[in-house]
Amino acid sequence: MTLRKKTLLLLGAMVLFILLSLYSTSQLIFRYNYEKIEARTTKSNLERVKTGIAEELNRLHSETESLAASALIADFFNQDQNPASYAITTQKLLTLHDLDLIAVIDSGGSIVQGMLYNPNLDLLSEVPPDIQSHLSTGGLLVNQGIADSSISGIIRLPDGPMLVISSQVELSDSTGGAQGRLIFGCYFDEAMIRKMALETRLWVNFHFIGEENLPRDIQIAVKSLLEDSPTDSVYVQSLGDHTVSAYTLLSDIYGQPIIIVRVEVPREVYREGISQAKYFTFAMLIFAFVLGAIIPWILEKLIFSRLSRLHEEIKSISDRQDLSGRLSLSGRDELTGLISEINKMLKSLEGNETKLQDYSQRLEVLVSQKMNELQVSEEMLRSIILYSPAAIFLTNTNGIIIDCNQAALALTRRRRMKDLMTKPLAKILNLEESTYFAKGWERLAQQGSLRNEEYEICFDGEEIVYTEFCASEIRDHNNNPTNYVVIIRDISERMLYIKALELSEHRYKQLFDRNLAGVFSLSLEGVFLDCNESFKNILGIESKDQIIGTKVDRYYKKPITGSAFISLVRQYGIVSNLEHQFERPDGDTIWVLENASLVQTGDFEEPYVLATVFDITDAKLTQQREREMELELMQQSKLASVGLLSAGIAHNLNVPLHAIMSQIEMMQLTGNDSSYLDDMMKQVQLMSDISDNILKKTRNEQNQEKKDIDINELLREELKFLNADLVFKHSITKDFEFDPDLPRVRGVYSDFSQAIMNCVKNAIDAIHHTEVKLLSVRTRACEDNEILIEIEDSGSGIPKEIQDRIFKPFFTTKPLAGEQQEGEPFGTGLGLSSSLNLIEKYNGRIEIDSKMDEGTTMRIYIPTACVGENYKMKLETEALEEEIISS
Repeated sequence: MTLRKKTLLLLGAMVLFILLSLYSTSQLIFRYNYEKIEARTTKSNLERVKTGIAEELNRLHSETESLAASALIADFFNQDQNPASYAITTQKLLTLHDLDLIAVIDSGGSIVQGMLYNPNLDLLSEVPPDIQSHLSTGGLLVNQGIADSSISGIIRLPDGPMLVISSQVELSDSTGGAQGRLIFGCYFDEAMIRKMALETRLWVNFHFIGEENLPRDIQIAVKSLLEDSPTDSVYVQSLGDHTVSAYTLLSDIYGQPIIIVRVEVPREVYREGISQAKYFTFAMLIFAFVLGAIIPWILEKLIFSRLSRLHEEIKSISDRQDLSGRLSLSGRDELTGLISEINKMLKSLEGNETKLQDYSQRLEVLVSQKMNELQVSEEMLRSIILYSPAAIFLTNTNGIIIDCNQAALALTRRRRMKDLMTKPLAKILNLEESTYFAKGWERLAQQGSLRNEEYEICFDGEEIVYTEFCASEIRDHNNNPTNYVVIIRDISERMLYIKALELSEHRYKQLFDRNLAGVFSLSLEGVFLDCNESFKNILGIESKDQIIGTKVDRYYKKPITGSAFISLVRQYGIVSNLEHQFERPDGDTIWVLENASLVQTGDFEEPYVLATVFDITDAKLTQQREREMELELMQQSKLASVGLLSAGIAHNLNVPLHAIMSQIEMMQLTGNDSSYLDDMMKQVQLMSDISDNILKKTRNEQNQEKKDIDINELLREELKFLNADLVFKHSITKDFEFDPDLPRVRGVYSDFSQAIMNCVKNAIDAIHHTEVKLLSVRTRACEDNEILIEIEDSGSGIPKEIQDRIFKPFFTTKPLAGEQQEGEPFGTGLGLSSSLNLIEKYNGRIEIDSKMDEGTTMRIYIPTACVGENYKMKLETEALEEEIISS
């Protein structure tokens, strides 16, 4: 379809759509507006009918009002008149006023005079009971309680509805006041309807509500009007294209709707609106035809003719295949711009045509070269596949072999390729019953490829070949898998190398793990990479996982840190026979001998440190004990020398002291001032006691023979010597409590004095920094043949985590010698250790009870089983003597 036809078709469709839209809209608008005008006109006509009814009621009202005030009506209440004359008067009134009912009611509600005209029988009669029911006492029409008022409306009677009006009758005498009521009535019948129709020039009819066989339109109107306000509403509906009706309800004097009035009006306004709508549609149709004729002519002149010429010129250039041709249309519109751009494009294409021809020739040469290269590559690839050391199979999706190379023959132990063609690959490889191979083939179908899957292939029932499978699918142009390329490599030799490597690694692992020396590796950042069981045991750790990944500084203590150790290894490459200390997680310190070297790995791995350690703590302890024994022997030698010197000094002092004592006694006998002499005697006696104590301690320390020892006496003697320390003598509160019945023990005096006094001195050092300095020493006998020495201080206490380590050699909580502040006690870590060794020598024990910030109590238990036989005999003798005395 040409552009001209498309445009005209689109234009015609648009005009048709506009016409249909205008027609539909105009019909809706005209109909709606004229229906509204028609409804208003109909309602207005209905209101004219209602006005006619109201005017009739007004006529009756005026006539009753004038007649009720006349003497004629007042005479009806005069009992002296002749009833026949009343009837004649009543008949005249009916005729004169065109009435159907006249009734005079007295104040008691009785009918004084009444007459009804029956139009059906054309005769006069008395007021029937149907009307009298409305004229009963207390009724609305005879209500005497409403002064100066008239009541008008409609009542329903068997003969038809009646318009009634009730007015008060005034007395003619001077008494005044209402004497009764005058009631006029007029049937609302066909005659009145015709009269209204003639007056209003409308067709009017009415029906009773509830009447049987009402027309359908009346029923709809009654239902609609009763649902709305039944007194004021008007319902309008059309009865076809020629008539429209309006309906309204009329209520009786009691306010109940009883009559529906219908007014029918010809639909002249509506037909006029429809006619105008047709004229408007016809005018629009003529306008559309004119527009439909003019627009194509304008389009043809301004656009289609130019487009046709443009098409012909372009077609001419195309037919000639001559890019040198140009378009010749002129103008100032968009087509001119388009033609200019097309000419530029033709010029550019003309200039590029030569280049395209050149490029085409060069492309043909390149394609020829690439085809040759592709053939060479294809031959090379075919040679590679054919002579590849890996077996290559081409199968269909069911695993049937389609093609293979020479290596496939060698792998499958076949001589000719036809022995493999059309055979299942699984059967050729003896893998038909292998579920692992079947699952691998399923994965190949699902994933499209397999990578490095290993299978063991058994040939001839004995030879096992280890193979590695790789496979991928080939898809067609619809992306559906058609074939599989399966590459199988014989990796038997590689598997032998792997097994040999695994065996070597296993042997190395055994050598690493079962080495008695602790072996571990470190990164250059000081992080543990691996360790063996011996190193784990040296550190006292349950699992290697607790070591691997931790920093080396956590365990290196003295005299070198972990970081310094790593620096040494990096600097020198090797470190030999390095003795230092490790600190275990439980706080224990051990001595180790370490050798380490820097291991340089490949280009892609970082170097690391490999080290071995030996636990030399026992050797260090042995050396320390030997040193301690040497020091002890030296100390004993010094003590022996000091003891001899002290004994000599004490002995030499005793001679002049005895001489002084003799002279003082002589002076006391000669009667000199005894007070000064007594003081001198006390001081001399004190010096003598000191001299004796020095001699006694010297003898006891030098005596290495076992004997019965009184621990109370030992404590008193040893504690006296501490008074030489002014801090002990004056700054410490002392509480000594010794059991007088304490049994003796048997042993070397110096063992017990050294062991006990080490504990006492440790307690004195513990209260050095405390404000309250309290030292308690108590002894008592226990029931289990033991004596207890209890030493309590008010120090800061010993933490629970180190209480189990205070008796270990070289462990001390005090600063070492040379590291303490002035006046601060220092330790060697050997005092409590030697005390425990000396007490355990006699099967005794030492217990610690310490609380932080409260103090420490040290209890020394010594069995009495070590008491000498002489002392036992003495005790038995004393007990026997006490028993004899008591008996």
